[in-house]
Amino acid sequence: MSHQNRLVYQLAAALLLVAMTVAACAPAPTPTAAPQPTAKPAAQPTAAPQATAVPPTATPKPTEDPLKGLTDAQKKWLQAAELGPFAKEQDWKAIEEAAKKEGKVVVYSASSRIPDVAKSFEAAYPGIKVEAYDLGTVDTINKVREEAKAGAHVGDVFFAGDPATVLNELLPKHMIWNFVPSTLTSVIPKEFQEPLLVQRLGTRALMYNSEVYKESPIKNWWDLTKPEWKGKVQIKDIFESGENLNMFITFIQHSDEMARAYKDAFGKDLVLDSDCPNAGYQFMKDFLENDPVFVGSDGDIAKNVGTKGQKEPPIGEADGAKYRDVVAGKLFFNLVTDAKPVAVVFYQTYLAIIDQAPHPNAAKLMIRWMMGDEKGGQGYAPFYVPGDYPTRTDMTPPPGAPPYAELKAKSWVIDGVYCYQNGPKALDFWVAHQRKK
Repeated sequence: MSHQNRLVYQLAAALLLVAMTVAACAPAPTPTAAPQPTAKPAAQPTAAPQATAVPPTATPKPTEDPLKGLTDAQKKWLQAAELGPFAKEQDWKAIEEAAKKEGKVVVYSASSRIPDVAKSFEAAYPGIKVEAYDLGTVDTINKVREEAKAGAHVGDVFFAGDPATVLNELLPKHMIWNFVPSTLTSVIPKEFQEPLLVQRLGTRALMYNSEVYKESPIKNWWDLTKPEWKGKVQIKDIFESGENLNMFITFIQHSDEMARAYKDAFGKDLVLDSDCPNAGYQFMKDFLENDPVFVGSDGDIAKNVGTKGQKEPPIGEADGAKYRDVVAGKLFFNLVTDAKPVAVVFYQTYLAIIDQAPHPNAAKLMIRWMMGDEKGGQGYAPFYVPGDYPTRTDMTPPPGAPPYAELKAKSWVIDGVYCYQNGPKALDFWVAHQRKK
């Protein structure tokens, strides 16, 4: 597979370059107040997500010389920041003092909840200003890429998902560096510490209006391809959502289960079209032929699905954490947690320090904050909602969320290696069938 094709897969970076450049030059958003979460992380122990929940992912191949391939500037920065091969025992009093001297931390985030994090961090650490960029997954990754290419070292903290790109490109090419707060190593399973710190497991889920439908009208993912839902399913385009691209590749990976689900939905065996290698591709093709509506954000999808007073609301596919708006009484929808062949697809959200970050100590402090390790867990509070699952073993799942073990039994997890290897083909297939419409 050529390097060029890999870049095509990585969420069509070339097509989004203009948008990325605008984002790179945009002023930092001003943190705004948001409704406080209804619950804070609980301290009592609970069962940790098991190691088997996350498939193997690509990791940088070890070399005899951990500094091989690094520039002199990178080596100098790593030594000063005490990261990578120069990591030392973490002195958190010294880190905080150094962070205050730096006076600033810049966060590139795929989550719209980052302004809430910025506000609570600034309140906890007066004198350290937070520049919080809510960019989405695609632009967060592209911003890191382009700044690395240009030698423009502006960002400090990387906060996004898409394991295919993150673990197979950003990390091995040293665009980001792993950092695990020493205060948390005993409460985070190893598989969520290496090769990169996982802040939480998110969910890609289907949702339906709970005012109109007393129970889910969707029993099977193949239902989305039926005539009655033509033009009535809303989703973010895979060019704007790495999680959605990886979700569809996960369907391809589990093609046998998708074939069995087809028979459950239609009462007959699946017959593949000549251009569909397996049931996952057939699902993708049939889904696109049923005219899904592409919406720019998961938040808008949740509103379109869950606003009261509708007669024929759409079905949505979005981040399950949008259920926090239901908890807050703003929207009225339920998540589909019993669809065949899978209830949800879990995805990983990573925290890392961007290469040659100008404020590395403030970045370390922010990562610890976002993991919920200070001031009663305030930094994690915006993420403590149904639909998100903390990776810390000393946090219970949010109130109202199905227990992790229960949901895990009927879920799939994005496999970064498989998605990276199969991404170009899946993306080409998606584009070809969009064009046929």
